[in-house]
Amino acid sequence: MPSFERVRFGLIGSGWITGKHAKAIAAIPEAQVIALGDYPRERGRVGRGEALAKSLGIARYYEDYRKLL
Repeated sequence: MPSFERVRFGLIGSGWITGKHAKAIAAIPEAQVIALGDYPRERGRVGRGEALAKSLGIARYYEDYRKLL
């Protein structure tokens, strides 16, 4: 068991590149994606970010990226 904490990431957005970044980070044992924040609903596609977070196993989802920050 390592004696250090993992580097934790929060990703913003729900486009295709966000999925690529999340998978790349998940491949690093010392890193972990813990949250995903999306653009406010009036700017983004409704439900897309939440669906992406669920599909990637990201526990925390914020409908507005400002809440993640």
